[in-house]
Amino acid sequence: MAINFPNSPANGDTHVSGEKTFNYDAAKGVWNLEGNLKVALDITSTPPSSPSHGDLWMDETTGDMYTYFTDADSSQWIQVNGVGAVGAAGGSGVTTYANKTAIDAVSSPSEGDLAYDLAADQLYIRTTNVWERIAKGSDETPFVTTEPPATHSLSTSGSTTTVTMSAYDPEGFDIAYDIKYNTTNNTRPSQLSSDTTINQTTGVYTFTPSTSNFGTFKARLSASDGARVTARTVDFSLLREVTFAQSTGFFSADSTNSGTYSHTGSTSGSSAGGGISNVLDVFAYNNGFTSLYFEVELNNISSGDDPVVYMYPSHLGANVGYEGTSAVVGIKSDGSNPGGFSQGLSSLSNGDRIMFLWHSDYLWVGKNGTWGSDSGSPSGSHQNGKYAYTNMSNTGGPYLAFGQSSTGSSSYTFTIHGSGSTNYTTGHGSGGNNVTVVY
Repeated sequence: MAINFPNSPANGDTHVSGEKTFNYDAAKGVWNLEGNLKVALDITSTPPSSPSHGDLWMDETTGDMYTYFTDADSSQWIQVNGVGAVGAAGGSGVTTYANKTAIDAVSSPSEGDLAYDLAADQLYIRTTNVWERIAKGSDETPFVTTEPPATHSLSTSGSTTTVTMSAYDPEGFDIAYDIKYNTTNNTRPSQLSSDTTINQTTGVYTFTPSTSNFGTFKARLSASDGARVTARTVDFSLLREVTFAQSTGFFSADSTNSGTYSHTGSTSGSSAGGGISNVLDVFAYNNGFTSLYFEVELNNISSGDDPVVYMYPSHLGANVGYEGTSAVVGIKSDGSNPGGFSQGLSSLSNGDRIMFLWHSDYLWVGKNGTWGSDSGSPSGSHQNGKYAYTNMSNTGGPYLAFGQSSTGSSSYTFTIHGSGSTNYTTGHGSGGNNVTVVY
């Protein structure tokens, strides 16, 4: 209902209409409402009928806010929120919608637009290409129900593998899953041949690996409720398997890189082609790689056995003897190198892991996490348990040999552990310069 104010009022005059008292401001020429005003907000597509001075109305079609203003000779709705910036500088105001589905159905929204979900009492802002929920009150972060593994090995065959991280939101909002990499500008790591796909319903991430770009990377898997994010970090690796094939004689080795050394006789292992002529050769290795790390685990060593395991350049031939040959690294039953020098490693026992590293022009040997050291400096070529051999990368890969270091008989089992089953650090160096090994 319209309010009829007195004509020609003086400054400070009052006028009562119902429960409202107005005071006249002659300087501004307006009647001001006295006291605290509690005004309801009408949200409709058309202006409310019979408004009073100070009433508020939001046009649900445009999201614009208006107040009803009465002066000395007129009354009208006046827009109070302004048009605002549009496009890159901001949105066009707040628009109310029945629910989130209606918000998602908006065609051609502008970056910075604000949308209010009436069903859930939530406010959203439009970013570049999605509606982001603005958190209010005690909004909790998503809760992870299926934890992803801390580490994940990708398949060297190029076949896909999956990692699952599922979550739910305590307030019931939908979960959106995402992934980020520890690379410059979040570019896809070279160890992946295509982008990771994510099932937004189940939280299953599918990875398609490269078949040649071996190495490691980190990925941050995240679950968002539109306002808050829960994330987990996974270490991924694509490591070339160490694969061996038998080159000569006495034992049999299966596809799991395990076998039994067994030799009976009086031939000393110190003779070329004698008790140490049981050799495994690395195959399919000449693919441009210059690093190789693996561990040899020994078991079933009995009293009287005198095992020796060593690695040497393949150009020397399958049946090389080790005594007096400086081109080998390895370990005998007493912990010394087959070449005859002390390397500070204790004698062999069941369950020991002998570590072998081929990197660039060097061969290293160690045991149970400790790399050998050279205390005897034989012929100047051994340093810290390594043998320096020029152009090692052109020799076709190293040989791995098993045998015995004395006359008599020996019988023991071995398992060769490659990527994914090693126990110790895949690297070695001095002065803090560790070698990064790519399989």
